Formats: sequence, structure tokens, C-alpha cells
Amino acid sequence: MKWLITKVEVILSKGMEYARVDGEIHIIIMIILLCIFGNLFNIQTGLAVAGIIAIAREVYNISCNGETYKEALHDLICDAAGIVLGVIIFYSKYLNLL
Repeated sequence: MKWLITKVEVILSKGMEYARVDGEIHIIIMIILLCIFGNLFNIQTGLAVAGIIAIAREVYNISCNGETYKEALHDLICDAAGIVLGVIIFYSKYLNLL
């Protein structure tokens, strides 16, 4: 069991090194958006709104702010991670996990 905990710690630390502070902000914002719109309407609406906002923001950053495609891809990956975590958090209340 100890080896499993060690593997999970290594994976999480590498993931956080990749995300950096900017990516962590993207993850948190997507979780918040998904939970808000998921509770106001339904989870499908929350997914659609969060996905559209993520893509539109990166298109704007590339076209107007001169962001590189590598930075935009990094942001989109962090947004996707935030959406996945948001879905897990959203459904955990129905499974009595939180």
C-alpha cells in the first residue's frame, strides 16, 4: 500500500510542476464555473459553458494578446483538468463523498 501512496505523490507533484500558478488558476476557475452553472441549470449546461469559455478565452489570447500556441495548449489542458475535477466534485455530493 505504501508504494501506491508514493506513486500517487509522484504523479501529483509532477502534475503540479506542469500546471504552475497560471494553470492552477485555470483549474480553479473551471471548477467554480462548472459547479455554479451545474447547480443553477444542469451538469450538461455547466460543461458547455465552461468549455466554450475556455476555448473562447484562448482564441482571444492568441489573436489579441499574442500568446503562443504552446501557452494556449497548456491553458487548455489545465482547463480540461479543471472540468474533470469539477465533474467529480459535482457528482460527489450525490454519491455522499463530500
